[in-house]
Amino acid sequence: MLWGSGQPEPYAFSRERSVRRGLKFAVMGGSVAVVLGIAAAPVIAASTEICSEEICISDAWARATPPGAETAAVYFSIFNKGRSADALLSASSSVAPNAMVHRSVQTRGVVRMEMMARVELAPGAHVTFAPIGYHLMLAGLKQPLAQGSTISVTLNFVKAGKLTLPVQVLGIAASGPK
Repeated sequence: MLWGSGQPEPYAFSRERSVRRGLKFAVMGGSVAVVLGIAAAPVIAASTEICSEEICISDAWARATPPGAETAAVYFSIFNKGRSADALLSASSSVAPNAMVHRSVQTRGVVRMEMMARVELAPGAHVTFAPIGYHLMLAGLKQPLAQGSTISVTLNFVKAGKLTLPVQVLGIAASGPK
């Protein structure tokens, strides 16, 4: 039938229209699949390295947080490429009033967090802040961390001073940058 006329369509017109309509939906469906494929693809954080003369920080990331969450953890790697020891003393971030260095410790099958006054960095040391081990705890979040956003964290070292790094916020179940 012709749309809204109540009259049947001639066969040739109907077939041609069906083919065009089918192509239109196939193209639209392909576009939707491409868009969904992009949206569903794993988030890959570009590795950013921030260095002073002797300290380098790389692969900074955090997990997105659900609405109402008051804490988040930030992970990264520190490399002391210098010839003398240094130490991480403190941290800060504009997204939370409190930033504390913690270490997860497992004892007899129970994991607990210890607050660290400082993290020693011997010459040549690599220290990884990861979900199990050292991490930077942000407490009192001003708003949830949204996937795909970037937050800023400043680390304060004894010798290297302050280093500010961009932190890529990955998905809520992320296990780190790919």
